[in-house]
Amino acid sequence: MDKSEEAELRKRIRELVERAVSGNYYIFTDFLAPADAQTAYEEAVRAAGGGTGCIKADGGREDCERVMLRFGDPRDIGYEESFPIRVLRIAPKAPKFAEQLNHRDFLGALMNLGIERSAVGDILVHENMAYAYVTDRLAGFMAESVTRVRHTTVVSAVIDAIPDEALPDISRQSLNVPALRLDSIVARVFGLSREKAKNLFGAGHVSIGGRECTSPDRKPAQGDIVSVRGYGKFVFYDVAGETRKGRLNVDIGRYGK
Repeated sequence: MDKSEEAELRKRIRELVERAVSGNYYIFTDFLAPADAQTAYEEAVRAAGGGTGCIKADGGREDCERVMLRFGDPRDIGYEESFPIRVLRIAPKAPKFAEQLNHRDFLGALMNLGIERSAVGDILVHENMAYAYVTDRLAGFMAESVTRVRHTTVVSAVIDAIPDEALPDISRQSLNVPALRLDSIVARVFGLSREKAKNLFGAGHVSIGGRECTSPDRKPAQGDIVSVRGYGKFVFYDVAGETRKGRLNVDIGRYGK
């Protein structure tokens, strides 16, 4: 996102927050990429005068990378309103004869419908089927229209929820680190030397919530999803305690392990 696009996003977010507050009703964005969501959230907090009560994010589940933002304070509005997110399942009609399909294939089939990328959130692929979080207003259209992925005939349907077995495999781990610094944690998670972990930040290989992080001494916040190119990603949960020697025990969740 260049500076003009960022300025336009910030302007739009300010307008949405002002409309939600003055009209006393909820307003939702479409799905935002991680870096855009972070920028939008920061601008929404600024537009709300520093408060976060009228801002909520959701992508379908807690660890989604692409999320919608909701503006509107339930304390003022008087009721809650769910995010307009549905689950679209795309499955080969004849699994035995289907090609091996991946994330890019399913996303391409959706984009070939002529819809905006912002209408689609995270896509999970499990056993050659895709489960996509999509905006409610286009869910029915997508279910009717996605009939082929590459050369494979598929059946699409809107379902209530993603099956547990298709959700990301995240293993919770407790690690001992010398300090609450990202380079220390990255080194322990992926079995690297402190120096090599530090160099990954300088090379632009580390991101938090989709936004590049070049500060190896940054302290992670609860819920931060840290991606390290070529190694994987993990979510930082919390500091679990301190040893008598002053080292820290931290809890993380590693994806794919």
